[in-house]
Amino acid sequence: MARVPRVDCPEHGVRLAEVPWASAGSGFTLMMEAVIRMLSQEMPVSQVAEMLKEQDTRLWRILEHYVEKAYRKEDWSGVKRILVDETSRKRGHRYVTAVTDAESRKLLFLVEGKGKETLEAFAKEMREHGADPEQIGLICMDMSPSYIAGAKEHFRKADIVFDRFHLMQMAGEAVDQVRKEFVRQGLLPKGSLWALRGNEWTRSREQKSLRASLCAAYPRLGRAIGLREALQEILAQEDPQELR
Repeated sequence: MARVPRVDCPEHGVRLAEVPWASAGSGFTLMMEAVIRMLSQEMPVSQVAEMLKEQDTRLWRILEHYVEKAYRKEDWSGVKRILVDETSRKRGHRYVTAVTDAESRKLLFLVEGKGKETLEAFAKEMREHGADPEQIGLICMDMSPSYIAGAKEHFRKADIVFDRFHLMQMAGEAVDQVRKEFVRQGLLPKGSLWALRGNEWTRSREQKSLRASLCAAYPRLGRAIGLREALQEILAQEDPQELR
């Protein structure tokens, strides 16, 4: 252990001298910081703190410093297509927006909120990483009006593509609306709910048989399910190269 010399500056007061074996204000040597980073890649930070007999808040400060340092060096000049999605940060509908590189699947940007301002913030951040919003040729996202507005305003050259999950979710909801109409008319037997929902290959033999008989008996129901399956097949066959 070595004590870092202190200097008494007439202008700035008492300051610690800079030393080659530690970062300013870290409290750890560079070697110890390297150990913390290595261990944190293999186990939870709380376990690292217990092993090193340190408070995890001190370790998190070290990790946040190096993550921020590495993040600032990220080069986004080659990013052409992005994925935009929202996720709940905590209970109570507190959301964050995640922007991911569609090619590498690497997370680029994370910001609180789910409105058009999140895409504005990403557009500004691009300029800090040697990139320009004009280079984005495609944005895949859900059908949020706020996201659509943000994309059109800040990524004017980008084509907007709605993600497969939300398209299939809407198709499933449309089928369910048709099914509920037949339920209200008392035309569907007990047990038909799960026979008609979801993908046919996930249903039991009995459910498949019931599904087929109901679709044959009620053409409108069969057509709704057929359209959903056709959309699913189209999306499954799309060539990612065509989206470049």
